[in-house]
Amino acid sequence: MEFVDLFLSAVMNPPSLDEWQAMNDVSDMAVTGTAVLCRFSAVLALAILALGSTLLAGRYLWSVCSGR
Repeated sequence: MEFVDLFLSAVMNPPSLDEWQAMNDVSDMAVTGTAVLCRFSAVLALAILALGSTLLAGRYLWSVCSGR
């Protein structure tokens, strides 16, 4: 259960570099690193989704306004 708490706290609030270097347990570092990677990949996925949705809406509006 400790790892789940650490994972969730690292996803919600990633540690600073000083906090990262102060960790002395390899398993804590691995859990925190995995959580940070999950957070970054989720942000990237949301950005791609927003861009795709914008392009899709733009193509739809272009076809409606051009009378096709």
